[in-house]
This record gives sequence, C-alpha cells and structure tokens, in this order.
Amino acid sequence: MDGLRQDFRLGLRALRREWLASLLAILSVALGIGANTAIFSLLNALLLRPISGVQAPDRLVRIDAGLPAAILEPLSREPVFTGACGVSTPLLTTEFQGAIQPVGMLALSGECPQLLGLGAQFGRMLTREDDRSGSPRVAVLTDAFWRGSFGGRADVLGSVIRIDGSPYTVAGVAKPDFHGLLLGFWPGAIVPGSAFHYSLVHVFARLAPGTSILQAQARLNVSEKHLLEQAAPPRHSGARLDEFVSQKLTLASAANGLDYMLRDRYSGPLAVAMGICLLVLLISCVNLANLLLARGLRRRGDMVVKLAIGAPRGLVARQLALESLTLVFLGALAGLALAYAADRMLLSQMDAVLINFSLRAPLDGRVLAFAAAAILLTGIGFGVLPAWRGSNVNLLDALQSASRGVRVRSASGRVLVATQIALALALVAATGLFVSSLQRLQSADLGFRVGGIVEAQLFPLPNGYQDLLSAPYYQRLMQDVESLPGVESAGYSNFAPLGTGYSRPVALTTSRPGQGIVSDAYWVSDGFFRTMGIPLLAGHDFERTGAGALPTTAIVSQSLANRLAPAADVVGRHIRFGTDPEDQDLEIIGVAADARLTGSRVANPPMVYINLWQYSHSAQYGVLMVRVRDLNPRFVESLKRTVRGAGHEYVEYARTLKQQRENSLLAERLLAWLSSAFGLLALVLAATGLFGLLAYEVAGRTGEIGIRIALGATRANIAWLILGDALRLATLGAIAGAALSLAAGRSISTLLYGVQPYAPAPLLLAAATLLATAALAAWIPVRRACRIEPLEALRHE
Repeated sequence: MDGLRQDFRLGLRALRREWLASLLAILSVALGIGANTAIFSLLNALLLRPISGVQAPDRLVRIDAGLPAAILEPLSREPVFTGACGVSTPLLTTEFQGAIQPVGMLALSGECPQLLGLGAQFGRMLTREDDRSGSPRVAVLTDAFWRGSFGGRADVLGSVIRIDGSPYTVAGVAKPDFHGLLLGFWPGAIVPGSAFHYSLVHVFARLAPGTSILQAQARLNVSEKHLLEQAAPPRHSGARLDEFVSQKLTLASAANGLDYMLRDRYSGPLAVAMGICLLVLLISCVNLANLLLARGLRRRGDMVVKLAIGAPRGLVARQLALESLTLVFLGALAGLALAYAADRMLLSQMDAVLINFSLRAPLDGRVLAFAAAAILLTGIGFGVLPAWRGSNVNLLDALQSASRGVRVRSASGRVLVATQIALALALVAATGLFVSSLQRLQSADLGFRVGGIVEAQLFPLPNGYQDLLSAPYYQRLMQDVESLPGVESAGYSNFAPLGTGYSRPVALTTSRPGQGIVSDAYWVSDGFFRTMGIPLLAGHDFERTGAGALPTTAIVSQSLANRLAPAADVVGRHIRFGTDPEDQDLEIIGVAADARLTGSRVANPPMVYINLWQYSHSAQYGVLMVRVRDLNPRFVESLKRTVRGAGHEYVEYARTLKQQRENSLLAERLLAWLSSAFGLLALVLAATGLFGLLAYEVAGRTGEIGIRIALGATRANIAWLILGDALRLATLGAIAGAALSLAAGRSISTLLYGVQPYAPAPLLLAAATLLATAALAAWIPVRRACRIEPLEALRHE
C-alpha cells in the first residue's frame, strides 16, 4: 500500500507537469462517458425501467386496446390470470385551495389496488367498495401532488377537492415510490374508475404462477371471441358488432407501464443518438490512448534510465497505469456530472412542449452499472494497455537509438489518428443528413398557413359540461371570439393541428362492405378552412346548423377525392366513415386542398372533415383556431377572458401555430442538435489527436529537419513534409470514414425526410471539413518545423 500511495503521488506530479495533455485526456473521457450515460439514462427511463411502487411488475401484462369494463370479470376467470383490472388516465379539471387546473388522474377499477399491490404512506388506499355505484367519492393523492400542491401537510386527510365539478374526500396519500402507470405523466390523484362512468379501459392482468406470457396469449387466442361477445356494448350491432368481436386481444408486458406516444416518438431518435454517443466514446478513447502513447514516447528516456538502474518492468508499468487510471477516474466523475446536467436540459425541452410532462431520468443502479462498464472498458482498454505497452522497452535498442539521436516512429499512434478521422467523418456526415432533414421538414409546404394564428386548448370549468347545450353554446362562443378586435377569422376543431388524429376507413356508400381508404378525420366548424388558409377547390364550407340537421355533411381532401372517384366529381356523393352507425351516410359538400394537419412527413394525406355542428358533443375539450392581424399578449388575455366569461370553459394554454410546428419537430431538432454538437466534438478530438501526433513527430525529427535545411531544403519543402504527412493520414481516414458513413446512412434512413442516405453532398462536405480541420491542426507543428534553425538543431543533437 505504501508503494501504491507513492506511485499515486508520483502520478499526480507527472499529471501536473503535463497539465495541458492531462486536461485534454480528462475532457475526452468526460465527454465520452457523459454523453453515453446521458442518452442511456433517457433510454432506460423510456424502455427499460419498470414502473415503481408496484408489486412484481414483471408478472403484469396489459391489453392496450380500449376495451369495455365489462370484459374484466370474464377475463379474471381465465386460468392463466390471477386477476384483471381496468385503468384509464383522464386529464380532468380539478379545483383545490382556490386554484383550477387540469390534473392527470389515475382511474382504477376496484380490483386494481390489490392486483397492483398499491399502498398508502398514511391514510388508506382505495378498496373494492369505493368503486361501487353510490359509494362516497374518495381520492388518494400521489406523493408528488401532495407535496407540490398541498405543501406536504399531514392534515390533508378529510380535505375536499373538486374533480370535474364533483367533491372528493382525500382518503390517503400513496407511497412516495408510486408515480402512476402512464410513462412520463405522473397523476395527481388515484380515483375510483366508476365515478367517471368509463366505457373503455386499458386492461391489466397478473399472470398465474408458472404461466408465461406466451402461454397466456395462446389461451387468449382460443377464448378471445367468447370474451368479446360477453363484453360487447348493447349499442353495437351489425358491422360495428362484427368489427368489435373480430379484434385481436394481444398481450404485452406491463412491466414498463402504459405509453401513448413517448416510446414511438423518441425511442428511434434516442437509439440513433446512443449510436452517435458510442462513436464519440470510441473517438474519446482513441484520443486518450493516443495521448498516453505520445506521452509514453516522450518519457522513453526516463523509463530507459529507470530500467537501466534496476527498476522492475512491472513497477514502471504500474506507475504509468495509475496515471492513466487517475485520468479516467477524474474524467468519469466529470462525465457523470455532465450526464446529469444534459438530462435535465433535454427533459426541460420536452417539458416545455408536453402538458403535465414529468419524466425523470435518474442515475439509478442500471445507469450507474452501464457507466461503470464504460469506465472499466475505457480504463483497461485505452488506459492500462497503452501504459503497459509504453513500459515495454528493449533496453539495448533504446540506448543505442538514444545515442544515435534516432526517433522510433509511432505506428500505433498513426493508426489511432486515422481511426479517429474515420469515425469523425462518419459523425460529421450523419450530422449533415440530420440537419438537412430538419431544414426540409421546417420548410415543407404544410398546405396551410401558420403565421398569425393562435391555437387555444379549452378545458371545462367545474361542472362546465353538465347539462351543456353544445351547439348553441359553441356557436355563441364563436361569435364572441370573431367580434374581438383584430380577429380576421376563427374556427373550431376537436383536434389540434400537427397533433394526433383519428383514423378509420372511408368508402363510398355504393362500394362493397369491407372496402375503404384509411383516412384521418377532423371534426371542424365553419371558418376553419378560411382561418387555416386551406383553399376549398369545389363545393362550399359548412353552415352553422343544429345538431339534428340532415343530411350529415363532410368535406374531403383532394387526395381522398381522387382515390374515391378518380374520374368523377365527388361533391354530392355519400360516404361512410368507420363503423359507427351515425357515420354511415355522410354527404360530401366540398373538396379541400391537401393539408398535412397530422404532421410534416406525410405528403398529401387522405383527410375527411366532418361538420362539427352536427356532432356538437365532439366539441368538448376542443381547440379554438383564431387568425389575428396583430398577434400580441393583450389579445391572448382578451381571448382567455372571453372564453371564461362564457361560463363553461377556460383556456388551459394558448400558443401560436408557429410554436406548435416547432414543438411537433422536437425529436428531429434534438437529434440534429445532438449530432451537430457531437460532430463538432469529434472534429475537435480528431484535430487534437492529429496535432499531438504531428507535434511529437516534429519534436522528434528536430535533428533530421535541421540537416535537411542545412543541405538546402527550403521552408516550403519542410512545410510540405509535415503537411503532406497530415493530409495522407487524413485521406486514409477519410476513405475508411466514407465507407462507414454509407453504412451509417443506411441505418438512419427511416429518420430522414427528403434526404437520401447516400447523398454525395453531405459526405463531400464532411470530407472537405475534415481535411480543412486536419490542415488547421497541422498548422502549428508546420510552423514550428519551419522555424527550426540548423545550428540549434545540430547543437541539440
């Protein structure tokens, strides 16, 4: 131990003497470890981490398709399950302590608390009796909501909060480790599901002992039709009943909880970012190994002396290894701090876009194990091994070469630098693809105007939807909004543009049953097309008719019209949408130009717009679209006052359509930003490695350069001698990097828009950037070589 302490002190002294090289090595490790840990912690939160606060989550399975609650009882009797329960996650207006805001709820059927193993830290958890009709309405607060909204007061039990206008008595506070079942959105309270008269639920079930998910699925394949027949709603008949009974009940592991969009939207970009980070880590490790090899060669004379006077080779290797491991350890500590800061920054970007978003990515045991493995591989593979190689000196050859002043060239260092350049080229090329894809998405023609439009999401006031006559109320609200100063036009929709839609098959009523074109649908009011700037190519807009007016009308997009009747006018013809009875006879009264309301990626999507005034119940929780001449904060405040003054709803958030467009491209912006940052980092690391190698070689070739100058070589000859060496290394690395770039482009092609993965422009630009970086890195060594004076060089020898 005394020897190790002494070696450690000597290592620290050596690191202080070469502080610049040591700092570069620490930064290389910190950036590599930090980037990988940050992205892995996000992937862990999205894909790997089981739901917390639930008993044995690995034995839970789910059926994500919305099913009637009536299926729970027959499903729980299946021998492959020990029980089943229903879950829904409504966002409901909640009133407490004078504040009104939408709060995410976790509505559970009576069997859920016991099935999931939920408990309360004080008070009590929900019971089966709480879910029975006529029982007193109670709620259990989650720990985060209790602490954030009630200050963690112990006297919260017995307090009353109003949810959707109804009073609920607080019966308990859930355990701190339970954060709900929906990924990324923590609920404020746990409530009985029957209180909301839910019709569709997510089904959770617990596998029986000794039963696998495959065995349970096999059993379900046999009994699913019988289960669905027992659970079919009475109102279903005909084609609607056939569609319901014919659906497949597919089991999936519920260990990671529910997810509506986060995994589908972000797991792909994060997986690509993880691959980029692994390349960054590899470049960082190569840079570390190159710095350590160069330092070992610089200290070759010192090691020769130590070995010549009898120092064991193992002692010399141990000293070098301790220095390397110290660098890796310090870099790892800085990397973990960097990972924590990076995760907070990335999650804050998502938090600014998503309502009630609360995903956390802590450095838990799985993340720390990943970081430890990365640190171990970095320390052994790129720290200890170079140290051992540096100590492997042939004493006789070293003394002879030292006496002749001949430098042994570092072939390993040159290979490492070429590898860095190849990896950097691949990263820079990928950056070009991602940035080009983002620019094309941002400039894509959406088919509607985004400037000057405010999008306002409406939520009900307490009891706001109780006994509401929807059609007269929304028609009067539209008139009030249109009369505000500066308003050019206004429209209403049940979905926000550039968000999720509702897809079902659309077909002419004259076509055979079972035929149809899968199309998105929006329920919109009159004025929607004028406000959004979507031209009507044929027919006319909707009229403000009552809910019972006939015929039920619809407007279709141009692409859908062309597919329904390629050679005929569709105005006046009738279509059916999905299988709901009320949507089986819709008259087409107009054709609108194609618009990408559900996202920028799909060109000319088929779309059907249904008259909202004839489906006024679909207007609740809708979105106001208002075009104004002068968009300013005062208008937004007047819009909020107008909506609240109508007495039924309030504006939860209001943002411009430009902001919504940027929000819809969050994953693409993050990927472009990360790839740009890491691409720049890769260039810096590659330039650092090349600079270190050339600087060392210039110092080692001082005598040779002096002799060349003495024999008549010009400064230009010396400059090209060093620069040519750098460009040869860069060219070899670029050739290898081009092949790697083509392979990488193929793997990321699904994330690109409007850019071919094999496009030559990004690759040529990346190669040119890399060669320019190599020339810049070689500039200082070239300048140093050109300033060598022959007499001083020979005197040095």
